[in-house]
Amino acid sequence: MEGISVNNRASAYIAIILAAILWGTPYIVVKIGLSVLSPPLTPLGYLMLRFSITLLFLFPLFLNKNTRDDIFILLKNKFIVFLGLINGIAYTLQFLGQVGTTAALATLMVNTYLISTPILSSYFLGVEVTKKLKLAILGGMIGSLIASWSVSIDVASENMIFFIICTFLVLLSGLIWGAYAIVSNIINKKAAEEGIIEMNNPPAVFTSSNFYSVLVIGILMFALGQTPRIESVTKEAWLAIIYLALFCTIIPFILYIYANQTIQATKLNIILLLNIIVGLIVANLVLSEILTIFGILGSFLIILSIYLASSNLKLNSSAEK
Repeated sequence: MEGISVNNRASAYIAIILAAILWGTPYIVVKIGLSVLSPPLTPLGYLMLRFSITLLFLFPLFLNKNTRDDIFILLKNKFIVFLGLINGIAYTLQFLGQVGTTAALATLMVNTYLISTPILSSYFLGVEVTKKLKLAILGGMIGSLIASWSVSIDVASENMIFFIICTFLVLLSGLIWGAYAIVSNIINKKAAEEGIIEMNNPPAVFTSSNFYSVLVIGILMFALGQTPRIESVTKEAWLAIIYLALFCTIIPFILYIYANQTIQATKLNIILLLNIIVGLIVANLVLSEILTIFGILGSFLIILSIYLASSNLKLNSSAEK
């Protein structure tokens, strides 16, 4: 029995490490679709196709009657609607921002949600703001400024304002995902109080909330005139879209849910820091985004700050980027 327990724990750690590696790559793939491919995809058209393909891959869930019933019940749930809207807005900001900022910076900015989550939890959940958390907040702010500055000095002066705005949009998406984690935690507690057992089915929650994310993304896409022309989407673009849907969304989500059954949430969040390192390395190898000494210093401060914040983070969050 002990041997089985050890094996389960080992497989859980392997699962979360693989999830962290996969979650470190979407920023690079998004940047390729927005800037490298010819013709480049529009941000919200790209995002809409990603979510549409994701839902298509999730269709087999409907073959299971219990999961199908849970999905239809949750689609009528106000909590799920709210989570889907928050998620859709955060993704929209990330994709719009990645047009003008680097993949490496996007990796760092989005992951600041691990710092904003405990900050917000102190206000909404009564979590104590420790000295360690205060250091994490200060370090994260300084690190973000240094990392952004190290990139901005290489940006042409005429693009500086655009770069700053885009970087801020990506940072804002990270802050919103921090709010998403808090809201998700509050909703789970309310669902438990109200006896909404369907909320205990992660695939059903994931699928139903993504439906509303697609809805808000679609509305914003039409409003901003970024509807994609399917016939103009190249094979390379479709490969990027499928990779984002399958290897950056569905597979790491499954791995996370599996690991979450064995590993404590605090340890999960710390292991997930690996996705930042993977993102920075892949951005360098694929997009030749070279970090300067100041960039390395800023990145180190952000990663250290996220580690300090994550070590106190008790929330169970699977926010994907």
